[in-house]
Amino acid sequence: MGIDAGFDMVPHLSKGAVDKQNWQSFMDVVKEIYQDDGHVDLKPNYIEFKIGEHPLLPVEGHKFLRFSSKISGTGGAEVEEYIKTVARVARAKFGSRVQFWHEGGDNYGFYNRKDVHESLRTYEQSDKPETPTSIAQHVSGNDPVSDLDLPLFEIQSLPGKGKGLVARINIANGQRILYQKPLLTTSNISSIHAMEDIIAKTQETRKD
Repeated sequence: MGIDAGFDMVPHLSKGAVDKQNWQSFMDVVKEIYQDDGHVDLKPNYIEFKIGEHPLLPVEGHKFLRFSSKISGTGGAEVEEYIKTVARVARAKFGSRVQFWHEGGDNYGFYNRKDVHESLRTYEQSDKPETPTSIAQHVSGNDPVSDLDLPLFEIQSLPGKGKGLVARINIANGQRILYQKPLLTTSNISSIHAMEDIIAKTQETRKD
């Protein structure tokens, strides 16, 4: 089966501006180090290292969990050197979040293989741009509105229009702002008169 080695990003990066900037800076350094290396290929959505099991670095850092490969067998020492070099660059940018591991030392990393494979599958497709609902979400990637269950809107008096709902923050396209269960449902309505009969019967039932 061989021996694997690599590093995990713990906790994984957010979509916030700070993590994005640090990841871009990390990727720029990696590109500079390996700009003339025939084993390193720049793809539209990731960097592929054509050594060992072809470890990848995604353009979108929030998708990244692990950079690893088998290091046993022919060429294993060269593969391990690539991994250690990339890990050193990552550690310089992200500090203790970069956790190096080596199966030869009974260390198997933080994430399980299923989670790692799921993250790798997301590299091929770029995420759609998201509109932050607050400055905090833009900077850190965390959404305090969602985390703290803050209301998206409030009822205010509008001059000449009575009362209305007024947004308290920027609301993303497609975000649900109101939800209410239907008073009644039916699979077949032949006419408006049929609907009126159903409503009348429902009201009578409630009175009883």
